[in-house]
Amino acid sequence: QSIKVMEKTVATFIAKVGGDPIPNVKWMKGKWRQLNQGGRIIIQQRGDEAKLEIKDTTKTDSGMYKCVAFNQHGEIERSVNLQVEERKQEESSIIKFMFVIGLNRIPTKKKEDEEQTIDILELLKNVDPKEYEKYARMYGITDFRGLLQAFELLKQTKEEESHRLVRYIATMALDIENQTVLTDEDAIFECEIKINYPEIKLSWYKGTQKLDSSDKYAIKIEGDRHILKIKNCQLEDQGNYRIVCGPHIASARLTVIVEFTKPLEDQTVEEEATAILECEVSRENPNAEVTWFKGDEEVPDGGRFEYISDGRKRILVIRNAHPEDAGKYTCKLPSSSTTGKLTVHGKRVTFLSLIVEPLEDIETMEKKTVTFWCKVNRLNATLKWTKNGEEITFDKRVLYKIDKYKHSLIIKDCGFKDEGEYTVTAGQDKSVAELLITEAPTGDQNLVVDVGKPLTMTVPYDAYPRAEAEWLKGEEGLPTTTVDTTTDCTTFKIFEAKKSDKGRYKVVLRNKHGQAEAFINVEVIDVPGPVRNLEVTETYDGEVGLAWQEPESDGGSKIIGYVVERRDIKRKTWIVVTDHAENCEYTVTGLQKGGVEYLFRVSARNRVGTGEPVETERPVEAKSRFGEQKFGATLTWEVPEYDGGSPITGYVIELRNRASIRWEPTMTTGADELSAVLTDVVENEEYFFRVRAQNIVGVGKPSHPTRAVKIMDPIERPSPPINLDHSDQTKTSVQLTWEPPLEDGGSPILGYIIERKEEGTDKWIRCNPKLVPVTGLKPGSSYYYRVSAENAAGVSDPAEAIGPLTADDPFGKLYVKLLAGLTVKAGTKIELPAKVTGKPEPQITWTKAEKILRPDDRITIETKPDHSTVTITDSKRSDSGTYIIEAVNSSGRATAVVEVNIYKPGPPAAFDVSEITNESCLLTWNPPRDDGGSKITNYVLEKRATDSEIWHKLSSTIKDTSFRATNLTPHKEYVFRVSAENMYGIGEPAQCNPIIAKYSFVKGLTNKKKYKFRVLAENLAGPGKPSKETEPILVKDPIGIINIS
Repeated sequence: QSIKVMEKTVATFIAKVGGDPIPNVKWMKGKWRQLNQGGRIIIQQRGDEAKLEIKDTTKTDSGMYKCVAFNQHGEIERSVNLQVEERKQEESSIIKFMFVIGLNRIPTKKKEDEEQTIDILELLKNVDPKEYEKYARMYGITDFRGLLQAFELLKQTKEEESHRLVRYIATMALDIENQTVLTDEDAIFECEIKINYPEIKLSWYKGTQKLDSSDKYAIKIEGDRHILKIKNCQLEDQGNYRIVCGPHIASARLTVIVEFTKPLEDQTVEEEATAILECEVSRENPNAEVTWFKGDEEVPDGGRFEYISDGRKRILVIRNAHPEDAGKYTCKLPSSSTTGKLTVHGKRVTFLSLIVEPLEDIETMEKKTVTFWCKVNRLNATLKWTKNGEEITFDKRVLYKIDKYKHSLIIKDCGFKDEGEYTVTAGQDKSVAELLITEAPTGDQNLVVDVGKPLTMTVPYDAYPRAEAEWLKGEEGLPTTTVDTTTDCTTFKIFEAKKSDKGRYKVVLRNKHGQAEAFINVEVIDVPGPVRNLEVTETYDGEVGLAWQEPESDGGSKIIGYVVERRDIKRKTWIVVTDHAENCEYTVTGLQKGGVEYLFRVSARNRVGTGEPVETERPVEAKSRFGEQKFGATLTWEVPEYDGGSPITGYVIELRNRASIRWEPTMTTGADELSAVLTDVVENEEYFFRVRAQNIVGVGKPSHPTRAVKIMDPIERPSPPINLDHSDQTKTSVQLTWEPPLEDGGSPILGYIIERKEEGTDKWIRCNPKLVPVTGLKPGSSYYYRVSAENAAGVSDPAEAIGPLTADDPFGKLYVKLLAGLTVKAGTKIELPAKVTGKPEPQITWTKAEKILRPDDRITIETKPDHSTVTITDSKRSDSGTYIIEAVNSSGRATAVVEVNIYKPGPPAAFDVSEITNESCLLTWNPPRDDGGSKITNYVLEKRATDSEIWHKLSSTIKDTSFRATNLTPHKEYVFRVSAENMYGIGEPAQCNPIIAKYSFVKGLTNKKKYKFRVLAENLAGPGKPSKETEPILVKDPIGIINIS
């Protein structure tokens, strides 16, 4: 910024500073010179306001001035250019006047300014007319007539003086201009104003309303540029906008063009009906061409879809609407759009989310990234992911991605905390997989074996001559009977691992050239130890609460759950209540309410198996130890197992309100009293209770608290009966059926009340409750029916009424019959004939996988009286599944089901492994004897290490009947399997016997002699022709020191 002053005047710079703490300020001229107080320079700072004043300015004072604010957090600066101009005689009085008015307060002491000339016109210019007399007396003016003349002169010169004020207070460099925008666009008004005095404030207005920065308006200042931004303009934003700076006003108009005067509205239609979506464009754009979209995809103009332009109306017609037509539709112009939702009510169709490709188990090392994925049958469905039963929270490390039908859970930088069972849920369908994390490799080998399983430790090496191996555990040597050392490796076998085999093993390899060492850490996983401190915490009616502590040993593997069992003491058989209790507390339900005593036992479970169970000490009955009543609660307890060495003198009963955390004593009883009735409680509040025993030494530890007890009547009215239905309708009666209420209100159901109401009336008539077939109906009349349950507390609300049902004899029983099942080869024709009987003629519907079957180029449906047939030509693998026929008429509904199976390819034949080396092998096979009715397109080959349960896919696009597997781990044991695939799916696999990845050596050769080799294949008929012989090979020992690989 730049300011101009005249010579011999005062230049004042004022800066507002802010910060925490309030910054200090220094003033600079030019780049390096710091200004200090003294002479013509006055520097002041009061709080957040800093001031620099230069008196009697000269031309040498011109230049760049900087205000530098600084505190402990840093510094910031602002600059201004000062230009001192030569004083002009004709303007000197005006400049002096403007300086006094703009910068100095008017004096109030007459004696100090006796010689000052008072200009009445200038004095009154900025004073409210009501204050004229006050200011006149202040300056000793008694000529009020002259005052009125000055007022008239002020009016006459107002325009001229306004021009002068604008000239010195602010300079308008760029005026604002009218703006025209579309709806939802932003409008920007901009002007350039140079403000010469910081006291002058600039304001924006719409009409008479002053505007401030908000979600709607953004007001910014960039140097001398002042900007008003109006966001997301709508029709109501139209109008005049102005900027006011002192006496200066500039204005412009905003016009908002609405391209859609009538937006789309949501529509709902029935399936196979015609849907019409309509909107209108503005008068300014009557011939505009629009494009229709469903979601992000453009709707074609043709077939069932038709674009219509009728004047300003734009219409999309959708004929024969399908459920998949439902969604959001958008009508778009180049710069505007309108959206509406279409809902299509289907005919007995329920689209369920199903998982068509499930999750697979994953085993990986820590720090790796893993991805669980599955595929579902619905586009962009939302699934629920859980780990060990708890919903997963997604963040930067754990991501959830959706790509059409494929859903992926990505876990970056895996750690042991990520191990567990992962579940993905789609509607009622779900898939489960396990994630196992192994330690990242170190200098040692790390092996894990389960108790009772064999373990072979292998250390490969490269040395000549062959090394001698010594195996040690700790510092103790191991027996050589299970050690096997060859020219390239040494192994130590444990035939049946025990817990004591856990530890660090060392192998020392020696030959004449030296020695080398290797280490193996062995972890033996056992079942968990017994749980600790199992006890019964509480008994309720039909329920028993158990609690325990984790076992001291988890067996070396994470506890994945607890097994809870129960046994009636009169029986010897234990019954599993649950095998996946996740916490150390469990409530056993479904027990008999009193009269039967139970024992319970709990055992911990890890991936190896289930540990030793721990049994409760005494049998208990599943009945409540306390009673509830409206104005109190009855507690009962038993004497403690240990009295502390002194007789019990009494008991202290404590309670805690559910809304509080503090226990309070409420009653004491004698030593021989084992029950109490508490009345000092509040109705409808919930409390926990506990009891302490006391002797002459003091009060003991409290018992386990009861469950929360609500102080209220223990019984209430039952809930309504459920599933009210009818059958056997005749002219004079109807058979009604229902199921008991879900809640009996704490009291047994005494009976049911049946009521009917004739259609067209509001009066419900109670029927004879003992006659479930309701009789006494008027032939031809229609009735509604409802049922209520009754217990000791009263009558429930009625079940939802059914009807109207017409009292008339049935036309005939509805009956449907289908085949029991059908299995065919792919490509053959399928016929599903069904016999249907019933009067009146029923409506027939065929469904597969909960979707209605519709005729197409392969499927035909023929329905005639008494039968209906589905025919499928050129059957495919996807045609397998459950087919349902449903017949519906006024007599009711009947269904029949048939399962259809399409053959898959059989397993490949003659699967064999040959040419085995340390890193590769050759796999060969023959095509399957049964191709499943379709040509084999490719083969899927997988491998698995014998110490793992996870299959790894080598290739799924093999066209030949052979494949070379590479990148095998030397001396590791593998199993391979291969499956054939045709256009309808993947068949059963063929699996080979385990092989070890290592070279086969020919023994018994003479050192330093040359040999040729060839290979012959052999079967039951004898050996075949030999292979091409090798070049002569010299047999000799390699030379080198021991190198452990």
